[in-house]
Amino acid sequence: MTPNKTLYIRDDDVPTWEAAEKLAGGSVSQLVAQLLRQHVAEHSRADTEMERIEVEVRSSDPDSESNRTVAFRGRWLLTPTYPDPRGFRAGNDAGACWAVALTRKGQLAIHSWHCNGMWGPDFEVYADIEAAREDGVPDEVLAEVAGQLGIVEELDI
Repeated sequence: MTPNKTLYIRDDDVPTWEAAEKLAGGSVSQLVAQLLRQHVAEHSRADTEMERIEVEVRSSDPDSESNRTVAFRGRWLLTPTYPDPRGFRAGNDAGACWAVALTRKGQLAIHSWHCNGMWGPDFEVYADIEAAREDGVPDEVLAEVAGQLGIVEELDI
């Protein structure tokens, strides 16, 4: 016997539910099951693409000259080549190198360093591309990340 499940919807979502009923030919349960299968498949696939990533970063202690290592689960969008000077270069400083990972929680982990050791290695986490842009991450880096994520600028023309 198939178990019954009850979905509760907010008053604000009633028009959406009614539109879904019409589109689904009256059987929203099949539509919900299909969407849930897609959702689970996408998240399962995303989890298998994630790996444990370690990066070296400057010590949080300003008096320390040594670096520390941080780790998280994610996948590289721009792969680091640190300390290889041939990393993804961008910004006003010709020696600035960048690497970006998408974290398990959907954030952007941005790793930067100077190929001649003038600064870094630095590491910041941003909720999205716009937050990284506001913090001064170069547009060239963010354009490459947007391309890797399949983000396309929609024009209202």
